Amino acid sequence: METVALGLYPSFQCLAGSCPSTCCAGWGILVDEKDYGRFLQLEPLWLREDVLSNIREKEGKYFFRNREGGRCAMLDNDGLCRIQRNTTEKALCNTCRKYPRLIGKYGGTLYLSMAASCPVVAEYLFCGSVFWMKGCEKETGWERRTECPGSAGFWERVEIWEIPYLENEWAVYQINRERAEEIFGQDRKIDLLYGCFEKMANGVLDIVLQYREGNSLLSFFQVLEQDVSDKAGQFIREFDPEWKALKENYMVYRLLSRKLEFPEEQADSCYRQASGELFLLRAIAFCAYADGQYLTKEKWAGLLCLVYRFCAHGKKISEIFGRFLASFFPEDCFWEYMLF
Repeated sequence: METVALGLYPSFQCLAGSCPSTCCAGWGILVDEKDYGRFLQLEPLWLREDVLSNIREKEGKYFFRNREGGRCAMLDNDGLCRIQRNTTEKALCNTCRKYPRLIGKYGGTLYLSMAASCPVVAEYLFCGSVFWMKGCEKETGWERRTECPGSAGFWERVEIWEIPYLENEWAVYQINRERAEEIFGQDRKIDLLYGCFEKMANGVLDIVLQYREGNSLLSFFQVLEQDVSDKAGQFIREFDPEWKALKENYMVYRLLSRKLEFPEEQADSCYRQASGELFLLRAIAFCAYADGQYLTKEKWAGLLCLVYRFCAHGKKISEIFGRFLASFFPEDCFWEYMLF
């Protein structure tokens, strides 16, 4: 089967105990019937009893219980899962075993991507050029083609616009870039950008108040209670090269990754969501900067993890955020203007 994979995918390794994030915090982790049946036979006995005592049933479905604060009951104080710690990854339920991998099939092609809420994935998006690879899976393994730096095995690099599955989404992206250039040229107004930072902050606040998701973002926006507009120009100039590289990397990564998560979504909505996530990242990064925080590459990557968790880790939140983004600008090409 032909396979298209994110450049990081073959060489990905979980940071485990050294990971700065707790990937499942806040999730309602589904345990399907097959997983539940396996847990009934889990060894050792003490672990089986521990697991079963922390699974609850709701409307005929099984979920792991969350403690106060949203942490899964199977997590120890160091953030590691007791199932994985005392058995193997194969013993995990399907939800946990797959993360942060995103997998989809279309037209006989298998697509493999990863969620940017994982720190390894987030840092990858800030390092060099993000790319996709194509290979043919055979009984003897991967067909040897061109070796891509930093990856395991041999693959053929494929450009994002060459992927048929993403044809409509990439076309929308290019149309909005051209439209923005036609309307605005190189003219960029910092005061307008700052006003949009405030608008984004207010919109996210409304969503959080409704669904109690993304509380970790709220502290960043407190600085906007003051007038810090004088710092916007300095922020843009200081991080201009890094931002332009990230913008291109993120769109190359996110358009296809989003499509794997929401295959029925319209192309313009997919583009808008990816752009809105980027702009939310830029808004909270500016707030951190205006608050005196030092923005290292690791700090940017950590902020991206927060944004992705808020925007993509729940269907309801994603839909609400998408509707907010649809009303943000009169035309989608304004996203290109704001993401300069």
